[in-house]
Amino acid sequence: MKKAALISVGNELINGSCYDSNAEWLKSKLIDLSFELSLSIKLPDEQQCVAKALKYASEFSDVCIITGGLGPTKDDITREALSLFAGEPLVYRDDLYARIAEYFQKRGRTMSRVNSVQAYIPEGSEPLLNNQGTAPGIKITSDSFVLYSLPGVPSEMKAMFEEHIAPEISGKAFAFRKTLKVFGLGESSAAELLGDMMNRGSNPEINCTVKEYVITLSFLARAGREDPEKLLHLSVDKAKSLLGECVYADEDISLPEAVARKLLDSRKIVTTAESCTGGLIAKLLTDISGSSAYFQNGWITYSNEAKSRQLGVLSETLKQYGAVSEQTVSEMAENALKISEADFSISVSGIAGPSGGSEQKPVGTVYICVASKEKSVVRRLFYPGGRKACRLRTALTALDVLRREFL
Repeated sequence: MKKAALISVGNELINGSCYDSNAEWLKSKLIDLSFELSLSIKLPDEQQCVAKALKYASEFSDVCIITGGLGPTKDDITREALSLFAGEPLVYRDDLYARIAEYFQKRGRTMSRVNSVQAYIPEGSEPLLNNQGTAPGIKITSDSFVLYSLPGVPSEMKAMFEEHIAPEISGKAFAFRKTLKVFGLGESSAAELLGDMMNRGSNPEINCTVKEYVITLSFLARAGREDPEKLLHLSVDKAKSLLGECVYADEDISLPEAVARKLLDSRKIVTTAESCTGGLIAKLLTDISGSSAYFQNGWITYSNEAKSRQLGVLSETLKQYGAVSEQTVSEMAENALKISEADFSISVSGIAGPSGGSEQKPVGTVYICVASKEKSVVRRLFYPGGRKACRLRTALTALDVLRREFL
């Protein structure tokens, strides 16, 4: 498998004032072309530093793409760094100067004298024409290593990559991707279930990331002796079988989005009765466009008085079992269902902390109930780790129970 290196040049990338969107875009493109990334690095505007990085890249990769530093100002040092790396002087090209001058003329602008530096490229290199800006790209070939230098302006870089680089490096190599979204498992548990599928060097390759309690499994099948598309489908199907109901989607969508789609498909309406989550479940559901088709109203009943007055929770229930109990959330859900005339209801009551816990019900204890006219499901959860974390995990778990048990 061929290897590729990415180098991004610019002080603004190092000091954090500018996000390196170019590298992320190029990584995706190169992976799709079945390249393995051997290096991805951000460098300051320093000739020696960039030249040394280029030498390193030439030793460990087949292709290197460097972006940025081709402008007309003094801090644009990539041309000089390329000259240093290639061991060749910069030479002036009349044809490049003419194109730059034409660019300004067509736009009714006066060309500055400083733009003339963009007509210099290392001797023996090949210019890559830029149809969207003034800076030409530069291609340097050395034995089995090819270096492409592109402007840092994203629109120019993308157009030049598609026009000049992709056709040259693509060949017959290609890759297929797929994403699985998982909730209800820890990362280590998911890895244990998947076993050898997670081994390094496997094809398809599986990368696992976790954000806000949701696991994203990214599958990448590269071209080889076997059909990569077939390999991908077999691997994804096996993972789905191993992970079971914890897989909530085979595309990159959130858990609330997956629940919303199922509600829309089934033409069902859900209502919420929340205490410790403070309306977060309703927010997650209504963050999605078109949510009025499946969500019409909800309650935030934080106090016992509100639970009784608005949802009809019996005072005897609250006195005997407490607000954080199976009995209380059951009444909250059942009464919310009756009042709203919805198809499903979700109720929550818990101790998000940092205070308010007891030996029997420590901070992080939460009860949820999801109900329909036919049945209700109650879960006791324990989510310590801070108020914000407890509320988010509870809200997502409640939606996941709705997905698994009712949709």
